Amino acid sequence: MKNKKIITILIGILFATTLMPNTLHAKDLVPTLGELNPEYVEYMKSKSKPMMMGKEPSVNYGLIPEPYIIQRSPDNYGMQTYGAGHPTQFDLRTVEGGSKVSSVKDQGQEGACWAFASYGALESYLMPGGEMDFSENNMKNKHGFDSTSGGNRGMSTAYLARGNGPVLEGDDEYTEGVNNSPEGRLPVQKRLTNALYLPNRTNSTDNDVIKSALQTYGAVQTSYYSETACYTEDNKSYYYSGSETETNHAVTIVGWDDNYSKENFGTTKPTKDGAFIVKNSWGDLWGQGGYFHVSYEDKLIGSNNAVYIVEDMGEVDNIYQYDPLGMTGSFGYGEATGWFANVFTSSNKAENLTEVGFFVRGDNSDYVVFVNTDYKGVSDLNSCVEVARGEVAIAGYHTVKFTAPQSIPANNKFAVIVRITTPESIRPIPSESPVGGYTSQAKAGAGQSFVSSDGSSWSDITTTIYKGETKPSEKTENTNVTLKAFTTNVDTEDYTGNVYTKDGKIFQTGDDMILNPEYRKTVTDNKIDYLYGYGNQLYEMMDAEKAYEDTNQDMTEFKDEIIKKKPALADVINNN
Repeated sequence: MKNKKIITILIGILFATTLMPNTLHAKDLVPTLGELNPEYVEYMKSKSKPMMMGKEPSVNYGLIPEPYIIQRSPDNYGMQTYGAGHPTQFDLRTVEGGSKVSSVKDQGQEGACWAFASYGALESYLMPGGEMDFSENNMKNKHGFDSTSGGNRGMSTAYLARGNGPVLEGDDEYTEGVNNSPEGRLPVQKRLTNALYLPNRTNSTDNDVIKSALQTYGAVQTSYYSETACYTEDNKSYYYSGSETETNHAVTIVGWDDNYSKENFGTTKPTKDGAFIVKNSWGDLWGQGGYFHVSYEDKLIGSNNAVYIVEDMGEVDNIYQYDPLGMTGSFGYGEATGWFANVFTSSNKAENLTEVGFFVRGDNSDYVVFVNTDYKGVSDLNSCVEVARGEVAIAGYHTVKFTAPQSIPANNKFAVIVRITTPESIRPIPSESPVGGYTSQAKAGAGQSFVSSDGSSWSDITTTIYKGETKPSEKTENTNVTLKAFTTNVDTEDYTGNVYTKDGKIFQTGDDMILNPEYRKTVTDNKIDYLYGYGNQLYEMMDAEKAYEDTNQDMTEFKDEIIKKKPALADVINNN
């Protein structure tokens, strides 16, 4: 496996392929920052009380509400089989081809249910045939957020999207009560390409999205309100119908049974048959080998749902990013459309920009991605080419691959821009900023992230004065937009050709020389004998005399470089 590096720099990215329209006009608008999720506000007020009921009522099992609100669409959610008929029973443990469920694990007394639920879904996605055991310990210890106990799908997504995981369980084994992990970077096994934040159920029959996801991707991370009195030990079943409005425990749905009898539940029974099959993280001695049934009529099951889609490592070499903590909120100009951009500086070698990744706050969002590969200043955000466009059906984190890679010179600033339209939203621009008790360590710098209402007039987000929810105006010094850029290194290859001196004398034939792959076609099409790379420039010589006549290039400028490669040529070169 190639060694990968994560590059986190302090300047922005822009994307493009066709010039951005010049018909857009600047608007003198002030952006507004989205309000905090009321569930998170209540959590912060009452976090001293237990967040999770479980084996013992006093144990904190650790589900934290997200500080932002997902903009849900009542329309089609884009699942491949949404609205279609489903079998009356489905169990990922017994699907054709082999089980698509990883082993039951035990979080012990740690507030780590969220990590176990996330990996329960991700490990299932890779099965059958790709079974892997990932380290919850590494995720819970190295997520980077304020929390020392507890988390959510957003924290899992941020950890995976920035390239810190998943790592193998064998590299960082889960040990209850141990809150540290090995120093240094452990081998990352997969790369997150999408995290789908499936919509919460709205009632007991609103199960199509979850059922479709189970059949399409595998297990689904979810949450419910856990209360010991609602669990029926005899039948390993659960049904909550109380007054709570927030969930407190994350688990993994692995199937369903429409005919599961309502009589299998406790004293308080649902009115109809039907239940989800759920994998817990309390060990295989709990429930039915670690599993239990939750009634379709349970008040909160099917909340905070997610599936994770990954690919093999090797697709990209570098990640440019300013948002290691992912989306914590959003900005907007009172309209469904917003523009956001990041500017970055490339490494000391040429690279190809191949894709971007960004968080999407709402369902059925349209996007257009632009690039500027030679950024000089903020005005260049209006001079880019379009490289991709499409629709995101489900909110969450998404990567977008370009049809054609964009060349980035070494040590060069480049920019990526996204125009996002999220129906029924007035704040569609995703952002990472300090949130008390959650992401207080978020940092940003000037010249990194920019926002715009129209793609014409841009503001540096760190100096923007915006309308706050509780104050007339606030600043955003440590805020970035959540937009990543992915590149591959441009490797060099050996090329055999002829070297010429200034007067056209051939002093070496068949020497191995360095050729940048992007110029191979030029060499082939034009039958160029030799192409020499010096610094960032390349000199093509089909005919030595004509080449030097046209370029007035003195070959002796390169003599030290050539002698270093072929000491035997020293006399020939020095004599010319």
